[in-house]
Amino acid sequence: MLRLANARARVLQKHGHEAGLAFVRGDAMRLPFEDESFDVVTVGYGLRNIADMRQTLTEVHRVLKRGGIFLSLDMGKPPNAIWRKIYFTHLRVTLPIWGWLFFRDPDCYRYLWDSLEIYSAQEGVKKTMTDVGFLEASYKNFCGGAMGLNFGSK
Repeated sequence: MLRLANARARVLQKHGHEAGLAFVRGDAMRLPFEDESFDVVTVGYGLRNIADMRQTLTEVHRVLKRGGIFLSLDMGKPPNAIWRKIYFTHLRVTLPIWGWLFFRDPDCYRYLWDSLEIYSAQEGVKKTMTDVGFLEASYKNFCGGAMGLNFGSK
């Protein structure tokens, strides 16, 4: 992913766009940055896949400047029981069929359900954010809660 990101940044620079980006390899549970380094920290589809969400959110809080904002977009757990059942059935049944049809591998998307099954989702992320010190921790649901954007400030 870092090679791809760097290649895309070089293409932007060749076309006169100064990306001003630096890509760094690191551990989300031990971020390689000084305290209060960033105004904004974002993550997409990451919290669901880390070993220790509390430790990661503690690190994100540490590297945010006062007034800084954290945003995390990820799959969610719909609050409506009927929609949740349809969505979860889709993840468990339909996606393996798509995996087989397109990649001849029914397991290629199975991790989505597996990771979501143990993920605390919108409410759990919000609670953990509050526990580690985020202010105004909340979330916004999309697609009836199948996707959630958690956010908070320092």
